[in-house]
Amino acid sequence: MNYEHYKIFYTVGKHKNITRAAAELLSSQPAVTRVIHSIEAELGCQLFIRSKNGVEFTREGEDLFHLLETPFNLLNRVDQDIHKTAGRNMQTIHIGTTTTVLQCFLLDFLDGFRNSHKQIHIKIYTGSSSQMVLKLRSGEIDLVFNTTPFSETQELSVTPVCSFQDILVAGPAFTELNGKRVSLSDLVEYPFILLSHGMQYRKFCDNIFYKYGIHMTPAMEADNSGLIIPMVKHNLGIAFVPEDMAVDSIKRGEMFPVLLKEAISKRHIALVCDPHRPMPNIVSLLYHAAVNRRDEGANPL
Repeated sequence: MNYEHYKIFYTVGKHKNITRAAAELLSSQPAVTRVIHSIEAELGCQLFIRSKNGVEFTREGEDLFHLLETPFNLLNRVDQDIHKTAGRNMQTIHIGTTTTVLQCFLLDFLDGFRNSHKQIHIKIYTGSSSQMVLKLRSGEIDLVFNTTPFSETQELSVTPVCSFQDILVAGPAFTELNGKRVSLSDLVEYPFILLSHGMQYRKFCDNIFYKYGIHMTPAMEADNSGLIIPMVKHNLGIAFVPEDMAVDSIKRGEMFPVLLKEAISKRHIALVCDPHRPMPNIVSLLYHAAVNRRDEGANPL
């Protein structure tokens, strides 16, 4: 089986649709189908089964796709960078991050970094902590800026670069809480806004309640941390948010901090990389610039 056959299989697997794969490959649907059948005959197993919307992997097909995913992501990045930098002095760093890190650290950091390194092109991917770590492991991105704690750290290098504080905030409908120091147990009847189950920040908030023996069922859930502050401002509930994300809304009187008797542990923004993958010079440049900005509270994990 040659490279082109692998490429056709990988493209079909990426789209889960032969028609869309054929369009990307500038080929015809019958030609792509013939190649897939040829690969299956050579390997002696079925790789895809038909579904309503296209095709789905068999177990053998999924195993082969995962084996090809990392090398094809790397090849695609090399191809993209060559096209982007052709004829100009430009190189690309691929960064993964979360909404929280983007607003609390990364935008300010990149503002300073780009002022000194205008020749470097930066591509930012946002999503959940788990999604970004998967992209890092597959070679699709170079670095991840993530919030701690997060669980997917095996065989990865994690370096804290700054610390930040989460606070509890409420909108104007809950003015009885303004300026009053309360315990979390006093708030169990209030509507809380949390992220969806399984997300890292949801786990962090759940651990806060667990630590103080409180069972909390949220009134509302969001799948993105960037949604929480707008929800609080519209009086849909109270919520924990990073202080840096809330400060402007607090100054405008759109929400206020709820003073707690309990102490909430600080979290860190950490720089995550794969130590088993060589780090290009431009990536190393950004990595060390971030590490050199480490604040005093960002102790090694």
